[in-house]
Amino acid sequence: MKRLGRRDGRKQIVITAEKSETYIIRQEPSGPVRAWCGGCGEEIECLTVEQTVTLTGLGARQIFRMVEAAEIHFCEMANGHLLICPNSAASFVRSTFLEKSAGQARTS
Repeated sequence: MKRLGRRDGRKQIVITAEKSETYIIRQEPSGPVRAWCGGCGEEIECLTVEQTVTLTGLGARQIFRMVEAAEIHFCEMANGHLLICPNSAASFVRSTFLEKSAGQARTS
């Protein structure tokens, strides 16, 4: 019968290592970004995709699809960040809500 911790008369050494990592996440852009919206014809305070997701309740994929289909106004910064026009995002959500409400009223 062998005893735990020993192999053939030799001691078994168990080494336990612990690792910790720290991530720093910075929101880009760091502050409000004002830009000209050609669709609205005025200077606006742009939203990031994440902010648009939070405010509209839409998913990021849906927002990217809307951008590709030119359903909402947007601009792309030189560093690749996509900025969304809050006016067109709100207008899209409002029109979608009204369409759903009208559809429910017809089926009732």
